[in-house]
Amino acid sequence: MEESTKKAPGICADCGDDAYIRLSGENGSAEMLCAHCFSDRARLGKLVPVKRSGIGSASRTQRLS
Repeated sequence: MEESTKKAPGICADCGDDAYIRLSGENGSAEMLCAHCFSDRARLGKLVPVKRSGIGSASRTQRLS
């Protein structure tokens, strides 16, 4: 059997391992992180929460059926 040659979508910006988590960087650039480095950043408080508007609006929908 032939071994699978699947590759990760990116390389971790912190440690250089396979990365699957994409973060938006400064000036619209994308930064990839592995799960280990992502959790390290979260523990250190280096991740900035994203403010979203319009989610969970109070408007009700009308059922048609």
